[in-house]
Amino acid sequence: MAVFDLFKKRPKRDDEPDAIDQALAALVGGDAVAAFALLRPAIAYPAPLEDTAVFARAFAAFARIAQAISGESFAALVTQASAQPNDAQALHDAAHEAYEQQLFDVAATLLVRANRLAPGSRQIVTEAAGALEVLLRYGEAALLVDASGLVESDSLCAYLSGFCWLMGGDRSKARRSLVRLAEVSEAKIVDMRTRLTGMLARADALARSLARNTRDARAAQAARGPKALGADSSCA
Repeated sequence: MAVFDLFKKRPKRDDEPDAIDQALAALVGGDAVAAFALLRPAIAYPAPLEDTAVFARAFAAFARIAQAISGESFAALVTQASAQPNDAQALHDAAHEAYEQQLFDVAATLLVRANRLAPGSRQIVTEAAGALEVLLRYGEAALLVDASGLVESDSLCAYLSGFCWLMGGDRSKARRSLVRLAEVSEAKIVDMRTRLTGMLARADALARSLARNTRDARAAQAARGPKALGADSSCA
């Protein structure tokens, strides 16, 4: 057997407890904090929870843990989401409270699922983008906002698209969003547009500076010739 075979992930047996079972066992044992630590990877974005039954089971477990840690109010919202995993509003309500609890990765899981169930909801789209931003998933946030179909008609979504594309490194798509915001007069959005304009200007300046430094370095290297690298240009 090859040495590295020792480090391969062992196949999970059918009777082996998964993260949800392990978390519930810790909860029954009286350690709710350890239970959440065990469960969190199973519910934190981008946890593979496309299967409705798995989603419901994972969040039912989270509801029990939330009851022990945070109390009845939050647990009730999570219970509702686990009982109605295809109800976008129930998912949104639980996600909103998860965000308030600074459980941004859990909120993102709930909101991205809600967005799939109810595409085009401004409230869900903007909050999902916000949760993904906190997780530094700017590209995913930008794609989610753009796919909503709201960018052309909603100034906040246009701003979010531009901001996320810029933070993800795509200045051209950020610039496109600024064009969409050109005629906006709402004070809050005007402030956002001003900030985005400044950020884009600084990004453009940095890009020009880096390009100039690269050209200068190449010119200096060419002027010094091959010997600057210790190369011998002779054919002998």
